Amino acid sequence: MCVNCVGIFHLWKTERDLRKSNMKREEFSTIRSQKEIRKYQQEKLLLSVLPRYIAMELKTEVIKKLFKPETEKKNENNPHNFYSLYVRKHRDISILYADIVGFTKLASACSPEELVAVLNKLFGRFDDIAKKNGCLRIKILGDCYYCVSGLPDPIPTHAKNCVKMGLDMCSGIRPGILKDPQIMSGVWLVIFYIVCLILARQDELSCRVDFLLDHCFKTEREEMETMENVNKLLLQNVLPLHVASYFIGKNIRNQDLYSQSYDCVCVMFASVPQFKEFYSESSANRDGLECMRFLNEIISDFDELLSKPKFCSVEKIKTIGSTYMAAAGLRHAPLSDEEKKVEMSYSHVRTMVEFAIALMNKLEFINTHSFNSFKLRIGINHGPVIAGVIGAHKPQYDIWGNSVNVASRMDSTGVLGKIQVREIKTQQKKVEVADRVGHL
Repeated sequence: MCVNCVGIFHLWKTERDLRKSNMKREEFSTIRSQKEIRKYQQEKLLLSVLPRYIAMELKTEVIKKLFKPETEKKNENNPHNFYSLYVRKHRDISILYADIVGFTKLASACSPEELVAVLNKLFGRFDDIAKKNGCLRIKILGDCYYCVSGLPDPIPTHAKNCVKMGLDMCSGIRPGILKDPQIMSGVWLVIFYIVCLILARQDELSCRVDFLLDHCFKTEREEMETMENVNKLLLQNVLPLHVASYFIGKNIRNQDLYSQSYDCVCVMFASVPQFKEFYSESSANRDGLECMRFLNEIISDFDELLSKPKFCSVEKIKTIGSTYMAAAGLRHAPLSDEEKKVEMSYSHVRTMVEFAIALMNKLEFINTHSFNSFKLRIGINHGPVIAGVIGAHKPQYDIWGNSVNVASRMDSTGVLGKIQVREIKTQQKKVEVADRVGHL
């Protein structure tokens, strides 16, 4: 009788421990599967925006900063320290710059959704051609496609690859590519899972295995959360916050890419024309590396101004050489009331002018400490724009519209040290802007 009682008690205890262990395994498997899917989406989006070797270098730098002691973090915040520069010099590469002729007529004839869909399909085809010919897409400048061959690893046939890339692009943009051809291709992957059953030999062994599993799960969970935070931090510095939130955690298809039209957005182009004369490649400045380091300091100081609360509505779009492009009003929802549109447009113009003056003051501060005499040439315009993300495999956020073109021309035709702003319609608003930011 006693032996039977002991056996029943032992069996009950063993089954209870096994069930508890199985529940822990199932719970962690579910969490790990969700984390892996989210990590895969984040890394795929990050690697589609940045080359792999730069993304890995940025990840390593961010992880080092996250685990540094507080004393070292305070020393890094010293304004006299240089910012990190992720620049590599490559020799023997070929660059391809392709522009779409007649894009202005296409933009005026299509709706925002149609324009983004056409550009996405066209640049997606270009990305496939670039991958086929060993080329790397650098960026999209409006309707221009900019790629290189020979990066990150040198390729002896880089010139031949670029020529073949250009010929394939000419073939790919012939009439009919902008239509909607139905291309079906499917690959069935069959994966067989081999399930291994492990029998617990004794209660003590089962408890030790559970303890080791709990410790391993905890460590892996912390690593996954760290990598998720690192990927999210990098994505928020590459894409606008509201655009990055649109992509993360969703199964986005090519036809569901982000696009939005705005009625009142203020666009600014700020360039440093003197940098072209300043840049040179010689042994004294390490073949131009020191010039690029100085330009990186200027752009980094400009980016720091965006963190101020009064410039929360300003969004950096991109940098084109030594030109800094930003826009205000991309985070607000479209308005239907005309009076609110005028008031919102005035608010964006005022904020952008204040931001432009802050850029000029920041550059003057840099000149004082570097013994240079750079001056900004700024052009500001306001009006309707189309914002969207294009690129099937390498998505990039950009804005288009006549307002953007006018702002670029106002910059290129401006005067050094001056801000050229399109005249505001009402005299009352013009007086308020003049009283707020001074004479332009």
